[in-house]
Amino acid sequence: MPLSYIILNVMKLLREHKKNAVLSRNKIESIIDDFFSFYSLTDEVRINYDLDEKIDSFLNEYRKYFYEIDSNIILMRNVSTVVIDDLIELSFCDMDREVGMLLAMYFRSNIDLYSLIGIKIEKELYVTLSDFEYSIELAYVNYAKNKDDKILKQLKLDLVKRNFLLNQIRHSLSIEEAEDLYKYGSLLGENNNFDDVFLPIKKSNPDFEDRTHENPFHKALFTCDSICDLAVQRRLFDLTHPCFHEQNSEESFYRKVYDIIDTKSQSDKELIMAKTRLMYVLDYLCVKDNNYDYLVLGRSNKDIKGNNYDFMKNEIYFLIDELFTYCDEEMIYESDTNYFNKIKICLIEAYYELANDERIIPYIVNNQYYHNKKAISSLFDNIVKSKKYKKIKRIKEDK
Repeated sequence: MPLSYIILNVMKLLREHKKNAVLSRNKIESIIDDFFSFYSLTDEVRINYDLDEKIDSFLNEYRKYFYEIDSNIILMRNVSTVVIDDLIELSFCDMDREVGMLLAMYFRSNIDLYSLIGIKIEKELYVTLSDFEYSIELAYVNYAKNKDDKILKQLKLDLVKRNFLLNQIRHSLSIEEAEDLYKYGSLLGENNNFDDVFLPIKKSNPDFEDRTHENPFHKALFTCDSICDLAVQRRLFDLTHPCFHEQNSEESFYRKVYDIIDTKSQSDKELIMAKTRLMYVLDYLCVKDNNYDYLVLGRSNKDIKGNNYDFMKNEIYFLIDELFTYCDEEMIYESDTNYFNKIKICLIEAYYELANDERIIPYIVNNQYYHNKKAISSLFDNIVKSKKYKKIKRIKEDK
């Protein structure tokens, strides 16, 4: 029965947030109305027809767990959330599957339900943090373009202020309130989510697409919209999940990517924005240990010890194959394609330098298109020529 599923889930939310697990009959009706308006469902599937009668049936069926006083449905104190979970699972199995899936999504994704049942979301904290984050993002862009000491000085000050703000949030909110804030921000981000078409790839690979969609570093490099919302989500994730730790290897990998882009952007100004955006995302890693910022405040303030780059291996070999699917005309006449392919090459070069994976060289030169697609093949020159240089050097040393 859908009504059972709704009441049980709402009671679980109230209990988890240490609120009184009490629901009036009128509140139940407003929650049902909210559910139908949330999905724009028609009256044909309404479940609040003869609602009072259905609530009476619910109370009779679940009399071991609930009682009623003055039209208020009350969960007994000795009923744990574990028991409620078991009841929710049973009620879900008894429902029409389509309605059940809609209800499950409703409870996972409708943040307005929280305020409907008296759980306050500190929305103003999220707005403050995201506005501040956006101003810092703009400062990074300005500094990358102008290298102005005044901008750098203000940027350092803003990073300290942001760290202070995050610490204030961390200590002023309970874990339940912090998780609600994270959920609120996540749902806001989903409303403006990037469509899969932002991925600049031609060769299909679901694993690469899925990881890129979730990877903040990849998003920084391969999307053109503001990334401040993404950074806010990563910071709130660290805030609400203190056991989360970024892998050192992944951090060191993208710092190497940054260094390569930084070097190339001296002669290719088109890459300055990619460098800035990657710098901005790398910055959040340092907030957790009070270093504030690795790239702006100085590179000597953090030692990276990661040395296992297998997490990138499949992506790198996929990118090599994928690059050869382009033709030279696309590289010449389509500037966006050219730009994104430069970034892919930076990822490949970083992996090659860090992992010392010599199999990459024959994998590149033995590709069936290596000698036919000159513009694409030239992108791999730094890798292929570095190998030839090493061979020549060793021969001379032997003599």
